[in-house]
Amino acid sequence: MSTTRRFAPRNGDPLTEWLPARTPGTLGRWDAADGEVLGLAGDRPGSADGPPEPEVRSPQGLRTLRGLYRDRSLSLEDLNRQHARQAGWEAHFDHLGTFLGQTEATPDLTSFVRGLARWHWLQGTPAAPPVLDGVAWARLQLLLGVPTSASASSPGSLAGFSAAEERALRITSTLETGQELNFGAAVGNAGQQGLGLGVLLWNLGTGSLQPLLREFAAQHPARLDAALGTGAAPFRAMLNQSHAEQLEFARSLSNSAGQLLPPWNGQLAALANDVGFREIQLRTLRGRMDVAVRQARELFFQSERGLVMLFDVITQHGEGWRKRANRGQRFHDQTADRELLERERLLELADLLADTSPDRYQEEVRARRRTIALGVGTIHGRAFNLPRDFGMTDFPFE
Repeated sequence: MSTTRRFAPRNGDPLTEWLPARTPGTLGRWDAADGEVLGLAGDRPGSADGPPEPEVRSPQGLRTLRGLYRDRSLSLEDLNRQHARQAGWEAHFDHLGTFLGQTEATPDLTSFVRGLARWHWLQGTPAAPPVLDGVAWARLQLLLGVPTSASASSPGSLAGFSAAEERALRITSTLETGQELNFGAAVGNAGQQGLGLGVLLWNLGTGSLQPLLREFAAQHPARLDAALGTGAAPFRAMLNQSHAEQLEFARSLSNSAGQLLPPWNGQLAALANDVGFREIQLRTLRGRMDVAVRQARELFFQSERGLVMLFDVITQHGEGWRKRANRGQRFHDQTADRELLERERLLELADLLADTSPDRYQEEVRARRRTIALGVGTIHGRAFNLPRDFGMTDFPFE
């Protein structure tokens, strides 16, 4: 039986020494002719032992590790993303990371791949691709004590939204209102926007709130009267005034600190949380999410993290954010000719958005964008860990 020499990694990183050396007569695990990895479970007989058995190639058509690791169009991270949901181990990512020796506060797929390669070395199978497919996951389930019926694919609790889309909604709504999916949020003029209502604090200042209020007043006049009482009539009149007059009316509802005065604070919260207004919010959210999904595809962001970023950017900067300060072209120029992981591209986008925002908002924008890109950060004094607190992952959002 032929043998394959195995060397311990010189620098402790199995990826740098992943390709085993060959000895004469050894079929080995790598096809030198086309560079594709062979899906062999163990040593196979070489020519000295008779005709080699048929070569079983992996269904993914993997290339050599080093070439594949350089080629971001088919990276090890991407292959693991695909298997995460197909095999059902996505929900156990943190548990797997701990098992594989990850020490990062927010484990990512790059360190996951390295941990998986290192585990293969420890198991005496260094030539096994560091890709956790269904067969490998079934073995690990036994080691980790994970029930074989466990599944990572579960629908979101919001009708009409996928689990990944709902995570994006929960994260951005928390960043906007301080609470997850706070449909009844109501704030005054603290942000100099007159009045903000709803799960994403649509406001009068930017003009995003007026369409929702007009639709609610037209479709549910009795509900508006019930929520606002004697304030319903002047509130309706405000909706037909000029933008400047609307802001002047809204400012009169707040104190000098920008906080809503009673009884408006309770009444407007009741309006925002009304079932009719909630339905209008959900329809609006669906439209905004569709834009985020489309833009994520256009910018080649495939992960949930990328979708979270795009949805949050559209919420804060509007659907046309790429046109301002030539951001779209600048982002393309900064990233087109560089081999970057998706998270690195998100960091580039975070800094670009901050640098092209008004001076007084730059650091706030930078902190928020980089927290999403990195998964951890502090925004307005509050520490966030998005993978831990919301389940945000680097797996595909669709």
